[in-house]
Amino acid sequence: LVKCLDCGMIYENPRFPDEIILKSYSNSVEAGHDSQYSMRVKSFYRALKSLRMFLPPSGGRVLDAGTAGGAFLEAAQQFGYQAVGLEPSRFLAEQGQKRNLNIIQGTIEHCRLEPASFDLICLWDVLEHLPDPQNTLLKIKPLLKTDGVLLINYPDLGTWQAKLSGKKFWWLLSVHLHYFTKETMAFLCRRTGFEPFFFGR
Repeated sequence: LVKCLDCGMIYENPRFPDEIILKSYSNSVEAGHDSQYSMRVKSFYRALKSLRMFLPPSGGRVLDAGTAGGAFLEAAQQFGYQAVGLEPSRFLAEQGQKRNLNIIQGTIEHCRLEPASFDLICLWDVLEHLPDPQNTLLKIKPLLKTDGVLLINYPDLGTWQAKLSGKKFWWLLSVHLHYFTKETMAFLCRRTGFEPFFFGR
């Protein structure tokens, strides 16, 4: 892991080429992840309830990038949203489609979506896996309505737990290509046209 002396971003270096990373996610079979589907639906619903004052009202259109088997989509529908998901893994996309969820197999960078068509776009534990988070946020920006909200959940390397754990911090994983703090996340958001307005715990 290295740290940028200008912005403070911490990232994995060197790493595999972008096309190999994408191919690996496309071909991955995450049966263990999908086995936790019901638990994840409940967890996502609780998260939406706790954040409701910051989110668009019921009836809005939601995009979940990196939706896995669609647990968030089901929670979002229960919450009253119209939900669509993107998922690079063919296996997980198919699992979600079997649940009659609206999932497109692919990524933000490789799917054609209508501009200004979403009230809320979510990245639940996704941004740290991406080869180029800045490019992804630039692709997301035009998809949001003028008053749309971007929700990002990520492992925060600036927490006291991370500092106390040091090299043993449980979110230091080979699949995480970038590590954020509130400061670097805010910097990245502003650099891509977003204005941070709330950081949760």
